Amino acid sequence: MTTLELLPFEAKGMGTIRQLRRPVLETLHPDTVAFSEFDYPEFPLYVPHDKFDRVLGRGIKSPFGRVGELLVCLERYTVNGDRTYYEAKDAGDGTVKIAWMDAETLPPDRSRFTITPVEIRVEKLGTVTEDGAEREGCRDFAVDMGLGDGCIERVSALDVYRQRWNANFPDHPWADGLWTWVMKFEVQKI
Repeated sequence: MTTLELLPFEAKGMGTIRQLRRPVLETLHPDTVAFSEFDYPEFPLYVPHDKFDRVLGRGIKSPFGRVGELLVCLERYTVNGDRTYYEAKDAGDGTVKIAWMDAETLPPDRSRFTITPVEIRVEKLGTVTEDGAEREGCRDFAVDMGLGDGCIERVSALDVYRQRWNANFPDHPWADGLWTWVMKFEVQKI
């Protein structure tokens, strides 16, 4: 069984999010073009085109598993008796301190979400668009500047996404050249 650890905002937005992204931890060279198993379903691993003939499937493995494979989503949680509470759903306003357990210890049968990848690819973080940021759960909003003159500034979904990326992946800060895994998916269970 393949599992995927969700970030708290991902678990909170699972009803509307349809795409997830993670940094590529392996080294990819800028001139490398990666492809997905959608293009070559017989090879479950990702291999740069220029090395495909030599590597033959010993490439870079996706953290999202394979297209069509069921993923059990894990999130931070706690248990009280027979009931499971989830940080993204039950944290409240933060006034009550709860000892949340790490997501990787969540028993799969207590997972609230299962998803199926329909597309997995590698792309540079700098190619994220406004629509892509929205697919990953970010929305634009207006901010009253507080000057009393009714001046309102719009913050784009992409700006929200950049801030969220840096907060969640401080070891891999936003950079246009950073390679990322991107997974589009269908929700099977909420």
